[in-house]
Amino acid sequence: MATIRQCSKTGCKSPAAATLTFNYRDSTVVVGPMSQRAEPHAHDLCARHAVEMTAPVGWEMMRLFPDENAVPTPEPVADPDDLLALAHAVSRPSTDPAQTESEPPEASSTTEELDKDPGRTDRSVESAHTDTASGLRRPEAMGPEGPARPLHASGGEAPGLRLVKQPRPRYRES
Repeated sequence: MATIRQCSKTGCKSPAAATLTFNYRDSTVVVGPMSQRAEPHAHDLCARHAVEMTAPVGWEMMRLFPDENAVPTPEPVADPDDLLALAHAVSRPSTDPAQTESEPPEASSTTEELDKDPGRTDRSVESAHTDTASGLRRPEAMGPEGPARPLHASGGEAPGLRLVKQPRPRYRES
């Protein structure tokens, strides 16, 4: 039973399609057909990484494939815009054709009515930014004064936190 070798690149789970070796004496990078077995001095690459492989500065790149058909061709990667459009299409609720022809139903209650409702279980926006256990308020990610810092419920900076400036190095004049 033959095992399928994977690409040696970190995080790549694609099946290997070519072998990469380095010839240090000649400063040459060689990408060629898959070797018969995995060897410690050779690296297996998937089609995408084999095609995108470049040699270090000052090194020569050699691609050794017997014919045009042997050159690995990477599978096309899905366009992120296509994936995003598909995700939006799936997340939308299905529409009833009878409902689309008529006017959409109006909202049954306003925001003010929801705020007055004592049985309401969701929190308001302001309470979502306050941690009731510690009394700390979570600041916005980026405000007009720069990056967010933890704030105390009273409005000041959280106790125990302070901004320390790094001292400048002093150079002696000679």
